[in-house]
Amino acid sequence: EYGKQWYQRRVRGFPNTMSPLVAPLLILLLASPAWGYDCAADVDLDDGSQEFEYNLETPIGNYSYWGTRQLGFQVFGSFTEEEAGTATVSAGLYTPAGDLIYSVSVDCSTSSWSSQVTDGTTKEPATYQSGSITCGAGSWDIWLKVTQPRWMVWQFNGTYLTYGTEEIEKYPLGFTKIRPQRISSRFTADQGAIVRASTSASTLTRYSFGTCISFPEGLTCPATQTWFLERAKKASSEDALHFGTYNVLWIPKCVDGTDYFRNAQLAPASTGAGKGQCCCVDMTTGRLYNNDASYCTSEGLAVCYEMCRVSYEEDKAGSGTV
Repeated sequence: EYGKQWYQRRVRGFPNTMSPLVAPLLILLLASPAWGYDCAADVDLDDGSQEFEYNLETPIGNYSYWGTRQLGFQVFGSFTEEEAGTATVSAGLYTPAGDLIYSVSVDCSTSSWSSQVTDGTTKEPATYQSGSITCGAGSWDIWLKVTQPRWMVWQFNGTYLTYGTEEIEKYPLGFTKIRPQRISSRFTADQGAIVRASTSASTLTRYSFGTCISFPEGLTCPATQTWFLERAKKASSEDALHFGTYNVLWIPKCVDGTDYFRNAQLAPASTGAGKGQCCCVDMTTGRLYNNDASYCTSEGLAVCYEMCRVSYEEDKAGSGTV
């Protein structure tokens, strides 16, 4: 099974084989609208906003507070058919003083994107990379995944807005790992405290931040799996340079042969990278049961099985495709 040894090493307190009622969830965040789990921020922007700013009370570099640097920043919106050919979208991470760390801009009229950093010599914003992109009508998501102070990846609708790699020696393990190249900005992600976003389209719809789990509303469980795979880290050795925003181990599990979610799912906990928790979910929507974080536990599967009896629906667990 993919990732079995990693799973046994990292997700403490949970066995590697799981009941039909329980299986891994997901570590991604939001489309519009979406369900969020264990987010530091999860904000509906239902006032027609075209601009948004979020201030972190605790900077990313405070590792003792966050327990991990594996944090994601997500902004979501929607294009009409006309806007899909004309709209612009911009988002960026800034220091408490408002200095640019790393940002990205998407221009649908020219099917292009560009990223920006603060130049270390001139101390002014400068273009870092650029490339081509495709826009389409409907919901869109743009987000930044922070891995380390200088390892960050922007993504727009599952397309990674970065290029260039470097090999990192995993001493003393004796092997190398390919990562996206480090971001050459005067400032690092550890200094990040402000997220800004704007669009020329009709509206921004949602923002989320943290190690939380979320996915678009209205998708079946199989469709949710597909949505996450488009935004995941490499799914196989043949896809080794697919720099995603979460591990494929956290993709939701479905009731076999149906469109339903299993009623209990395993998800990463916010207390640090590699730590797991089990959450009860609605079998139709995949949404956290009663939208209540108390239906997540890190006390092991036996406790989770018992707790999640409230979200188990026997007719859905044994049905065919709806």
